[in-house]
Amino acid sequence: EDVDGFEAVGEKVDVAKCTPGIIQKAMDILQEHPTARAIVLESTELPPFADALRFYTRIPVYDAITNANFFMTGLQDNERFGMNNMEKWDGKQKENYTFGQNLAEDEKENPTEEDTGKLANKSRVVPIEVEDEDDVWC
Repeated sequence: EDVDGFEAVGEKVDVAKCTPGIIQKAMDILQEHPTARAIVLESTELPPFADALRFYTRIPVYDAITNANFFMTGLQDNERFGMNNMEKWDGKQKENYTFGQNLAEDEKENPTEEDTGKLANKSRVVPIEVEDEDDVWC
């Protein structure tokens, strides 16, 4: 509101003209609040300044676009693990899976530490001994 060129709400904002003032405003606020760890841009007119703020402040900047991206990725398939192409999945099991079916016969008979990771869907399996099951919680 008190940045040169940003007075006209509803009008097109001159990003080049306003950027130095927006950056200075952010730097002043961060100096007043040194424990701040992120910036949230609440106005839909502010996303054009987010990259400049990230560059000069070196802290995370969240705006309407990054928040929309965050929301949408919560509904999307993560290709790195899990049920790939789940958007196309009809909910019916396509094949019967047997634990360890992806291992060669010799790996099934004499599993190495690496094979054990394959058996656990590429997770590390760490056996633990528990004296009292009531002491275990997650």
